[in-house]
Amino acid sequence: MPVRPLDLNLERLRRLPPGDDVWQVAVRPGPQWVVPDGYDELDDDDESADDPEALRPYRPLVAICVSLATGLLGADDLALPDAPHVALALRAVTVLGSTRGIDLRPAAVEVTDPAIEAALGPVLADLGVAVRRVAHVPAIDRVLAEMRHAFGGDTHALYKPDVSIPELRAFAEAAVAFEAAAPWNYLTNDDLVHVETLGASTSMRWLAVMGSAGMRRGLGFFNSRSEFVEVMELPVATERYLNEPHWSVTFDEPYTLAISDYDRWLEHDLPRGAGGRIPVLAQMSIRGPGASADGPRLEFATSLLRMLATTTEDEMDEGRWNRASSGPGGGGERTLTLALPELLEAASPKRRGKRPLLAPGELPDRRLVEREMAKIGRLMHGRSWKSKAEFDAFLGAQIGKRLPDVPPTDSREGAQEIFYTALEAHGRRRIKLAREALRRDPDCVDALVLLAEHMPDPARARALYQDAVEAGERSIGPTAFTEHRGHFWGILSTRPYMRARYGLAERLWEADEHDAAIEHWRAMLELNPGDNQGVRYVVIPRLLERGRAAEAASALATHGDEDTAMMNYPAALAAFQLHGASVESTRRLDAAIRSNSHVVKYLLDPDGLPDELPSSYGSGSEEEAILAADGLVEAWHATPGAVEWLRGRRREAKKLREVRRKKRGR
Repeated sequence: MPVRPLDLNLERLRRLPPGDDVWQVAVRPGPQWVVPDGYDELDDDDESADDPEALRPYRPLVAICVSLATGLLGADDLALPDAPHVALALRAVTVLGSTRGIDLRPAAVEVTDPAIEAALGPVLADLGVAVRRVAHVPAIDRVLAEMRHAFGGDTHALYKPDVSIPELRAFAEAAVAFEAAAPWNYLTNDDLVHVETLGASTSMRWLAVMGSAGMRRGLGFFNSRSEFVEVMELPVATERYLNEPHWSVTFDEPYTLAISDYDRWLEHDLPRGAGGRIPVLAQMSIRGPGASADGPRLEFATSLLRMLATTTEDEMDEGRWNRASSGPGGGGERTLTLALPELLEAASPKRRGKRPLLAPGELPDRRLVEREMAKIGRLMHGRSWKSKAEFDAFLGAQIGKRLPDVPPTDSREGAQEIFYTALEAHGRRRIKLAREALRRDPDCVDALVLLAEHMPDPARARALYQDAVEAGERSIGPTAFTEHRGHFWGILSTRPYMRARYGLAERLWEADEHDAAIEHWRAMLELNPGDNQGVRYVVIPRLLERGRAAEAASALATHGDEDTAMMNYPAALAAFQLHGASVESTRRLDAAIRSNSHVVKYLLDPDGLPDELPSSYGSGSEEEAILAADGLVEAWHATPGAVEWLRGRRREAKKLREVRRKKRGR
């Protein structure tokens, strides 16, 4: 439908005498990003804002019309990305027509957009101006390049000018394949990878796969093995590392790129990662960009990404693996060799038979206590004692001594022993040992749980926990659920099953399958009311969060003698959900505040909770308050009126303290 704008500038253009000039017009994204206030790296599925898309960075549109004869240009104000291109283009034409120095109407206007051609054609034909579509508008391109330079949009380009589009496309395709393969599911941040191939750049021969911590995905490079070790162990080394330029492969938001780099990505429709992010090879430090990447370096990164995308877990467990790849510039093939030095050294003759090393600062896993219990069980197997005194003497003789390594009696015990060894390892070594335990015994529940604990992918972790629960049911047999009900944790063989079920419940909750998760936790409390795993501290707040106050009150009654903030605050909330601000609920709230008053401030202001939770706490301490509030804050804020009730009760308590203080001062 023809555009008929009511614009005085169009009438001015009509009154100009005809000429033979040619104008070019286009509507393009501007040379600068606009980052709205409130943008906070929203995830693609983030629903925390009313309109998440409105907070995302964008490039405003700019409409430009250039006279090829005079070089003069007309441009409209910057517009939002969804503004109609046709109206913007016509506005740029009429603005140029009213610009000082333009004395004649053009003979033709050139455009590249067929929609603009179709809409402007009838309007400008009425003025005797032809509209024709062309493949390129170089005058517009020159203006945009000048604007980009003025705004700094072509500074710090990632790649040198001689890097070709085919090289960029190959890199992007390899990066997307790497992301799809998700090797961070199998290599942790502790796993240093060594490029053993001769000729590899020194600054890119040592690397770690990023992503297992759920943060940035890609590759981080180190100048040496010692640098990696220092960064892992010493905070000052981390600071030094961040201050010096290092190469990395990351997937970045478009707005973080130089406009020239992003425009090239757009122009050639190069592949993108998840969420539209751009794969980037860059040398960076906290001080800013370093050197731009040249062709050979980009091709080397491409080969690495391709290799890691196709590497199997069996190859990783070997500790060294090879791939044929194209050399720089496509000049023939070469063999790329990667290795995991820690894994190779752990399997070397010098290390064989010794306990795997713990990661720096890592404490021994609590589950290792069960190894000693299992050893005692094997020591006692087949023995008999004439009296209790003789039995006690046997046990007493073991105190203070390292128990002898009694060989496992079957494949199940052998697999469990491998699992215990895995607990003392870290990185890929730990995963390899867990897989080895499963080859020995496919129903090794603890090995499946260990793999689940180290699986960043939520869906795959959940599947592993489900497999572990089913393996546990097979392993302990159906009669155990009746014979040992009520003291399940006291039987060593049932503990792996309970750990698996706890992990599955957590994954179900995270997947919003709340009722299913709660049923698992409740069943665990029925199997083991003594609750050695602390299930009550999880399920009671979750029941309250779901508004199931009667069930929460029942669970609280089972542990009614526990006078702690972890129990008193949920007891107060359960009473409030059942009876409102009654005498009983107020009494319970006052008891909770007496047990630990620090909890209140965190329940009222959840933003005050620290990112990292304390590892231990004392009764009435700030640490206990943080842990209690962290588990309960969702339930309190999901209960209508509860926060207001808590705030009001705190005001009353303050007034009462003030009255008492004044009385004491008389």
